[in-house]
Amino acid sequence: MTRRVATTSPLLLTALLLVSLLLASFATTASAQPTSLSRTETEAMGSLTSRISHHHARQDPNSSRPTAAIYRGPIACEYCAESVGALLSTHPLNFSIRYLGPNESAGDVTAANLKQVDLFVQPGGGDDTDTDWARGAKYFTPALQQYVKEGGNFMGVCLGAFFARGPKTNETYFDLMPEGSYVTSERLLPGAQERSAKDTVVEVDWYFHSGPKRGTLKPRSWQYFQDGGAIVMDMAHAPKGTVVLGRYSYSGRPSAVVYPQGKGWVGLIGTHPEAQIEDNDWYDLGFKNPDGYERDWGDDFVQTFWDAVKKGDQGM
Repeated sequence: MTRRVATTSPLLLTALLLVSLLLASFATTASAQPTSLSRTETEAMGSLTSRISHHHARQDPNSSRPTAAIYRGPIACEYCAESVGALLSTHPLNFSIRYLGPNESAGDVTAANLKQVDLFVQPGGGDDTDTDWARGAKYFTPALQQYVKEGGNFMGVCLGAFFARGPKTNETYFDLMPEGSYVTSERLLPGAQERSAKDTVVEVDWYFHSGPKRGTLKPRSWQYFQDGGAIVMDMAHAPKGTVVLGRYSYSGRPSAVVYPQGKGWVGLIGTHPEAQIEDNDWYDLGFKNPDGYERDWGDDFVQTFWDAVKKGDQGM
């Protein structure tokens, strides 16, 4: 009995050779020693990740992962946008992040781009609110107002909170607060703990509204503060569903609130929860936070805000 020898076509041989080369390349890459990335390489990788996130964001209508757009441009302080991105992307809600601004690959802050996201965040920036808004935020204000009116959501951190509305009649800025409400500098008001504009920490009484600590008070929580805002709002006439999460311990004025606006929601905070992400290195300026890198209050701010978005005023 003669044994038959199997023959292989040239096309199959070529395919097998390509597979072998790919496997060899993969093995070489996997065995290589990991190296640390330079800041330039890290930023490039972040830019690539941002572009990938932008391309895939909100493609699955059944996905529960929310998408946040963060302003990154000339009126945001250095790495403030990325720090907020780290806060949101490492939160249990696992936000998908993209950056919008005049030089961003994902595009500028426009009505079309805002329609693609669940949340828009204006991060911290400089100390001259009038100038910064006029030169870097005025142009997209109508688009942002329409976005919130139609059900979009806005989060303002420090300078971003100031932009919600100022105390003077000509300082409406984004005009995303109820009539008669505004944000002003806490340090300039009676009873403030900190009078200077330097980077420091101040004490805030935090009222948890989510998670296992819901309904509890964390008194005198140390929070990163740099000329942060006090939120002036008549709580007796505040919109239904308004939540005050933080109050400056020395003055009792609100430091963090969540409230409905139009068909959307607004969350404002005068301190910097993103500073509590250790990798963000916010405490490299020569001072420390006595509470270390506790981020429970920052996570509560994000979660409470998003619970309001998901439930509306029925669940708050």
